Amino acid sequence: MPGEQRSPTAEQLLETLEVQRGLIELVVTLSEEQRTLLYLRYYEDLTPTAIARRLWKPRPPPRTSPRLRPDPRASRLRRR
Repeated sequence: MPGEQRSPTAEQLLETLEVQRGLIELVVTLSEEQRTLLYLRYYEDLTPTAIARRLWKPRPPPRTSPRLRPDPRASRLRRR
């Protein structure tokens, strides 16, 4: 009958379980950070931007290294 769904066959269920087992084997080899990212993206359905906001605080602007700052003495030397 149209619109009626069939139950999966034993073969289809076994195939689904094999795929799930394979995924689990791969996921456990990932780092904690990678597993967390996958969880947040696919189980909590967060966007990459939302994940970044949740996991990482914004960095302060980089400071200028003392070596890279202009030396005030250099400008006096140029004026001579």
